Amino acid sequence: MKSGVFFDYYTDDRPPRNLIREWYTLQDDEVRAAFDARLALLEVMPDWANTDIIKRLERTHAGLTEIVIDLKQKRPFRHIRPVGIWHQSCPN
Repeated sequence: MKSGVFFDYYTDDRPPRNLIREWYTLQDDEVRAAFDARLALLEVMPDWANTDIIKRLERTHAGLTEIVIDLKQKRPFRHIRPVGIWHQSCPN
């Protein structure tokens, strides 16, 4: 997987809703910081093929990609998996 662009998405509701943004605003500071750090790391990675911080989904969820965030500094451990769409080639 070469690097690309990770898109969240809008629903077909009227007006459309951005589910990742809604989710993000409900999270605590620790989750928001971890999510922001993952996105910043992905932005500078030239190749996403050899990383375990994203996972392309399969079968009924093919076409979607999740960002893998594991918060293990304290118990209970938290496993966060925001889902979006990964595009390998997008115009800048």
